[in-house]
Amino acid sequence: MSRRSWRLVALTVLGLGGLALGLYARPAPARAMRALVQADASDAQRLPLDCRRGAVQGVAGRWLGLGVSRGTTVADAEAWFERQLGGPKLESFAFDTTPVGQPTAAARPLDCLLISPPGAPPTVLIYLASSGVSRGPGLDIEALTLYRWFDPPRRLLVVPLPAAEQRGPGWPSLATADADVLAGMARQMTLDVSRAVQACQGQGLRVEALGGFSLGGCFAAAACGLRPDLLADVDLFVWGAGGDLGQLAALSTHGLAGQLRCPPGASAHAWRRKLARLDPLTYAGDSRVARAVLVGGRSDSIMPSPCVAALARGLERAGAHVRVDWVDGGHLATIGAPPALTRWFAW
Repeated sequence: MSRRSWRLVALTVLGLGGLALGLYARPAPARAMRALVQADASDAQRLPLDCRRGAVQGVAGRWLGLGVSRGTTVADAEAWFERQLGGPKLESFAFDTTPVGQPTAAARPLDCLLISPPGAPPTVLIYLASSGVSRGPGLDIEALTLYRWFDPPRRLLVVPLPAAEQRGPGWPSLATADADVLAGMARQMTLDVSRAVQACQGQGLRVEALGGFSLGGCFAAAACGLRPDLLADVDLFVWGAGGDLGQLAALSTHGLAGQLRCPPGASAHAWRRKLARLDPLTYAGDSRVARAVLVGGRSDSIMPSPCVAALARGLERAGAHVRVDWVDGGHLATIGAPPALTRWFAW
């Protein structure tokens, strides 16, 4: 081989090596999100949890917006609500969290709902609510439905999503959420889940499972892969949730799915990288979930069945024992919501 040929080979090798190094150094979506999540967790360690359990005004009255009217007290309404659930104890459960991207000093309380069946062991399932209900009766009805899903009943800690519809002004609105906003919500939800785990531990409760419905289920699955150090060996329950958001954007009829489609003229490659930041499938391989139960609707037009199957495969590859339960019906059928209750939901 001539000297010129050797020079060309050397230049080619150097060029390819430089390209590979550049691609490696360029932060991949998963690496970038993990770095942010770890930074959030580190910042939050300086913030006391300030956990508060059991408000003066009971949960049903506060969440349902009930007051004193027609001789019926809030306590009467709460007693009725608890009877409807089968006799569990309902409590408010609040702890401080940090809005991501803001100084730690901007801590805000996160108000959750704790449902404890009689004689329950000191374990809890942290449940991330869906995006289809607000902070009012819909959220309670969703919690009621999920509480009845388990036999025997489990203690549920219901955590609302970080959106204006569920947490009020100052949070992003789902009505205008795009891929960047949803990625920020996934990051916030991961931080809030980690804070919830620590708050439960401080109250003597062991977190044995994480779950969620719809968008809450997607965030729950992502959190398991983003914080495997904190969520090792837990069970994962997701209803009407899946992965492969590119496929979801193409098949789903939900309004949020439109925000996940590549805008005209944009780079398809760059858009896929953007979606990867909030796709549970991106992090499924890093999760250390012990067991996963996915419930999908055969005719679910909001979370299509191929997306549920994709997440199941990703969790299986990570070593989880995965069961997929298919139910007849659409999105709400996955949590067993009777048709009479669907009026409480946004769809």
